[in-house]
Amino acid sequence: MGSGVKEIFVFCSYHVEQIINYIKDPEWSAKRSTCTFHTVLSEGCMSLGDALREIDRQAFIKTDFILVHGDLVSNIKLDKVLKEHKERRQKSKSSIMTMIYKPAAPDHKTRSAEDDVFLAIASSSNRILHWEKTYKKNKFWLPLELFIENTDVKLRYDLLDCGISVCSTEVPQLFTDNFDYQTKDDFVRGIIINEEVMGNKIHCYVVDDEYGARITNLQMYDSISKDIIRRWAYPVVPDNGILHSDDRYIYNRHNVYFGPGVLLARDCILEQDVVVGSGSSVGTGSVIRNSVIGKQCVIGDNVVIEDSYIWDGVKVENNCRISKSLLCDKVLVKQNVTTQKGCILSFNVVVGPDIDLRPGVKITFKKAENKDDFGMGELSLVDKSNDESCNAEEVGTDGRGYVWKKEVDSDGEDEQELIDFWGHSSANISEEESSDDSMSAGSPTSSPPPEDAKLFYNEVLDTVRNGIANKVNPDNLVLEINASKYAYNVTFEELNHAVTKTFLECIFSGLTAYQQDVLKDMKKAVSHCHPLFAHYMKEAENQRVGILAAEEFFIQNEEMSPAFQTFLHLMYDREVFDEGVILDWFKSPSQDDSLGNENQEKIREQVSRFITWLEEAEEESDD
Repeated sequence: MGSGVKEIFVFCSYHVEQIINYIKDPEWSAKRSTCTFHTVLSEGCMSLGDALREIDRQAFIKTDFILVHGDLVSNIKLDKVLKEHKERRQKSKSSIMTMIYKPAAPDHKTRSAEDDVFLAIASSSNRILHWEKTYKKNKFWLPLELFIENTDVKLRYDLLDCGISVCSTEVPQLFTDNFDYQTKDDFVRGIIINEEVMGNKIHCYVVDDEYGARITNLQMYDSISKDIIRRWAYPVVPDNGILHSDDRYIYNRHNVYFGPGVLLARDCILEQDVVVGSGSSVGTGSVIRNSVIGKQCVIGDNVVIEDSYIWDGVKVENNCRISKSLLCDKVLVKQNVTTQKGCILSFNVVVGPDIDLRPGVKITFKKAENKDDFGMGELSLVDKSNDESCNAEEVGTDGRGYVWKKEVDSDGEDEQELIDFWGHSSANISEEESSDDSMSAGSPTSSPPPEDAKLFYNEVLDTVRNGIANKVNPDNLVLEINASKYAYNVTFEELNHAVTKTFLECIFSGLTAYQQDVLKDMKKAVSHCHPLFAHYMKEAENQRVGILAAEEFFIQNEEMSPAFQTFLHLMYDREVFDEGVILDWFKSPSQDDSLGNENQEKIREQVSRFITWLEEAEEESDD
């Protein structure tokens, strides 16, 4: 390895046999590493602190070492970090750890709210002067002495902990001396607080272009998976053999990956950011977007899977819709089942047919039963695979599984454990609070209050109106709209919706009846502003939001609806809206009841000629 690492010690506390067999597999170790692997076994280990205390007891680490967790995904080259750490250690033995951070804005999709941190850093030495977790905090207190003793201090809330630390040999000893240290957070907090007494120091190293993040919860599982699919973590990509050699994937346009032996029906649609594992099949009329399909899965006809993770051996029957959900190995989803945001179906669960699962529901094949053997509510899993008492209202008439209901202490101490799919709280998950942006942009922030949303819309309207009237450079419009977005803390979905709708409002404002001449004005405006749309609507989901916003505008302004077809055609010609996204929108009516089914039918009739033309063009292209 370029960083000079010769030995890797893997500390195992669970699934020990599987880990050892994986490391020993010659197909993996011989081709992917020149290092020597050692396994350290301790099944009673419950924390990082326990692991480092055991490492100190066995005393097999004699030099500085790199500390990472098993859930790390990274392509960071460590040679510069190690060099800087060693040079610092030569000058002062008190520098015991160098932590690696990466710039990431507060609403970055790969940041988890649970792990956000506020730092005060000495600019000249990169020594961490103050370290504080920000979860559920909006105020910070810094001692005055920090600024008196350090003339140049940087305050940063834009850093993501990559989960990589270069440690000296003193670190395991310090964990042994302080049994209160259970996590790295405990260690860092303790070292900085006691710096004056003990003299130990922690420094940071900031990388710019490389990638590093930990899968600490399901939100991070989703974000990091998307980053791998979109090739931000290259060379950690599906087609580069990051797993065993029999998992080789073929990379296609729009970040679509196929494993060997995949069967796809002729008219199924794989939009973008899709992985289909070996031996899996996708049926007629099915649409998959922003999702991962495991190995040996069967996806039926007319199925829609979006923003979801389907593990190995799963079968999804016809006419199902799987949205923002996780299906574990060998799950069976009967026909006409809909899963909504945050649904998790555990191993071997069966649901359906003809059932809608509510947002955030967890269904397990094993039933939880309460025990009170030690005077406290303790949950245990009891195999009920042969039990016929499953609730049909919860899992369907043919369903096999039980809704998981976690007990919560009255004082709220277990609230941290209730963080649900993609960072939502399972105690409060609802369609009102769960923004669609949690998947498309991964923002941990909530939607703004209604008044803020209205003010944001008006600001965007003024920006777009001025841009069209004065032919302002689209790049400058992007800067102004971004400033408004961060000022009002709106989601990317709300931003895309506002950009499209305000554009149309500017074109048709002041008109009481449809006029043919307005199409010329719209064509000129699209010609000028299409870089603005292209900037925000690079991905299919964002394009769909834009089309839905346009549909909403023309439903609300029915007299202008003949222009809808022209608008779609112009955006298609400018490659803002992809053909597949337009066709999928036309086949999938919006679920917004406020628009009305009759109104949607009327507005879609207005664009039917354009849709027919697209379908015919697609058939000719296939031929």
